[in-house]
Amino acid sequence: MEINNLETELKFVNKMGLTLNIEERMKIEMGINLINDKFNLDEVLVWGKIKGVYNDYYIIQGLKIRG
Repeated sequence: MEINNLETELKFVNKMGLTLNIEERMKIEMGINLINDKFNLDEVLVWGKIKGVYNDYYIIQGLKIRG
């Protein structure tokens, strides 16, 4: 999922019973915006969430296209 479409695309995932809550979405968006400002990324993709025993992990990929 592209971060720009995160809100829209999560609606489709929600129909399968899996989604991020509002707090998770806000934290992810704020964190990605900070990283994007620092590294000036061309694209940011959200792959998903891994639920762990002690912590949960979010898989996010930043792309910098050389030009």
